[in-house]
Amino acid sequence: MEQSGSNSGSKGMSKGISRGSIRKLSKESSLALNVLTIVCIFIEIGISSFYTKNESWRGLMMKLDMNDKSILSSPAPTASAFLTEDDLRLFSGFTKKTFISPPWKGLAISAATGNYPLATKPSTIGVFTLNYDWFVNTTCEDKQKVSIENNISYAYSAKFDCPNFIKEGESTEGLILYRFKK
Repeated sequence: MEQSGSNSGSKGMSKGISRGSIRKLSKESSLALNVLTIVCIFIEIGISSFYTKNESWRGLMMKLDMNDKSILSSPAPTASAFLTEDDLRLFSGFTKKTFISPPWKGLAISAATGNYPLATKPSTIGVFTLNYDWFVNTTCEDKQKVSIENNISYAYSAKFDCPNFIKEGESTEGLILYRFKK
């Protein structure tokens, strides 16, 4: 008479793989996975220490189309220079003012100077109240209207010519700080 239940399963296993060998295989797989994880961590540490020292980004050129003009610009370093001495100098004379700037500048300038960006690069904390590209490329009339609606005090951007925006200074990156005259 055959027995049912777990014993019948054991008979089938004795012909193939025993429970002991399954446990041994499981322990060996776990050890291999742990070793692989440690190796991956060391590779990541090794690669990441050279990430910001790589100069290949310098060859990149970005074409900005603004007010029927095309401007070639090179990007900032990969991970380290969102904030420059010029940014600090230009934003040093005021705090708690609302400004529009390229999103990759907004959060860094805000954190360092105590001013409020309308657009920031996505991160842990992000702001996207106004599209920077739209602002730079729109008409002077729209710039003035949106500046009043959003209480914008300053615009930090590539060059544009609008009567109610007074040039306060320029960075070595080619960004100009404009004060909005209401």
